[in-house]
Amino acid sequence: MDTNHGTNLKKHLELHPDEYEEFIKSQDETFITTKPDKINASKFKQTTLQMTPGIRVNHTEVKNKLISLKVDAASRMNRGFLGINLQYFFDGHIKLRTIGLVELTEAHTGIYLKDVILETLSKYGVHPKQLYTITLDNGANMIKAVDLVEKEAFIELENESESMLSSSKEKQILIKQMILLTVIMIGMRCVSHTLQLAVIDCLKEASVNAVLNKVRALVKKLRNQTYMYLIKKEKLKTPILDCLTRWHSTCDMLERIQDLKVFIKNMSANDKKLKSFCLNSNEWQHVETIFKALLPAKICTKNLQSEQLTLTDFYGEWIACKFKTEAQNSSFAQKLLQFMISREKFILNNKVFVSAIFLDPRYKITLNEEQCLISIEHLIKVWIQLNKLQSDDNGNYDIDLNNQPSIDEHFDNSDSDSTDVVEQFLKSKSTEIETLEINSSQTSVIFTQIETILKNYNIHQKRINYKTDILKFWKSMEYTHPELYQLASVVFCVPATQVSVERLFSGLKFVLSPYRTNISSKHLEDQLLIRTNKLFEKKRKTTTDI
Repeated sequence: MDTNHGTNLKKHLELHPDEYEEFIKSQDETFITTKPDKINASKFKQTTLQMTPGIRVNHTEVKNKLISLKVDAASRMNRGFLGINLQYFFDGHIKLRTIGLVELTEAHTGIYLKDVILETLSKYGVHPKQLYTITLDNGANMIKAVDLVEKEAFIELENESESMLSSSKEKQILIKQMILLTVIMIGMRCVSHTLQLAVIDCLKEASVNAVLNKVRALVKKLRNQTYMYLIKKEKLKTPILDCLTRWHSTCDMLERIQDLKVFIKNMSANDKKLKSFCLNSNEWQHVETIFKALLPAKICTKNLQSEQLTLTDFYGEWIACKFKTEAQNSSFAQKLLQFMISREKFILNNKVFVSAIFLDPRYKITLNEEQCLISIEHLIKVWIQLNKLQSDDNGNYDIDLNNQPSIDEHFDNSDSDSTDVVEQFLKSKSTEIETLEINSSQTSVIFTQIETILKNYNIHQKRINYKTDILKFWKSMEYTHPELYQLASVVFCVPATQVSVERLFSGLKFVLSPYRTNISSKHLEDQLLIRTNKLFEKKRKTTTDI
């Protein structure tokens, strides 16, 4: 009998002794005949990473690769949790795996969070030296934890070099140099959070805050039973009260109150109590201005929730958001634009982010000479670490860069609508820096060829239309330009946001509910890992089929 409820069937059989005895014997025979021998079990352990029953990550997908993490903390039912996502590039797609929802039982210090992260990684055979980036929020304890993980990676690499006492002196010197070059793990701030901070900075303005407070008071008044009944009777949408920690809910509140403007004016004509909460004409105008200025940022935030989002996809959304905000031509919009430009400086100071732009022919044209040099220097370090990881199995630390094909000028570029402000902006940048040249940087001779490939790419590649799918673009270059493809596979798998971790926490409320507060940490984590990873795989297959 086939059933998904094996335990219930077993209990039923216990009421029938003869059948139950026969069932136990059959189970024992099945166990004996299907139990894998030691050799097969070892092979199985090498090919897959056991996550939970039913969820496995193919070990060959992450073995000897640089990978990225997303971490975030949340609380639920007076219990603290740390969510950990692993992200990597495989077969032309970004793959995401939830590897931990760890309950935090101690003070959330940087040291404790570092230990939790490393312990979770060790369960799946992922070494600290494989970490490329960790995407986090602006919490001081998170930043401290990332710094400590980076130190752990350096110590591990240093210990490896000291264990090679039998190697030649020259080789030991080279290994030491590589250690200094290959500790590249960098903390990435969530770009969605960066945009949120720019908007919140603008909403803190005294005049804006005064209008918002008055709108909130009006919404609260409209949400009582009497007015809600009348609103539903008129088949209108119900008013929304914003949440201070979610700025886009403020945008939704302003949009909804404008939809109810006629209803409010009609009701307040005969209702003195409601009239005292109403906005005057200037305030209504201010509400419309704020909403229109916030709308591009809201659209940008929604687009940042894409599954296959790269750092440069965000950069393109950021550029479009700035142009759309500037087009509003209001004082509030100009202030928001200035806050975005101010926050943008922190983003562009990150070497990983700049290197992603460098490897994206859509937007590389926006970088200046200094940023291109920084990108080349960083990508050389990434190349060193990649080759070192791939040579760990045989102990060979030499990097074979012979017979590398040179980059050519076959990058496609397509025309676009002449009214597209983003495309026109990129075209103007192309004209501005057409004559820039890059000076040689000081690197070891062994790395000269990869440096040459990067510089050749920088000089000869052509800009492509910004609507091009960058993942498909580099997938097409896998065999013609394998070095650049490998670098792109690392850089473009870096998570731009913490959206998937937030979704993990959203699923937490369905498992850890007021009716299931005593569920153990282990059972809770197992259920969430199965839920999130299976949902992702289902979505991934659907997208692939399409």
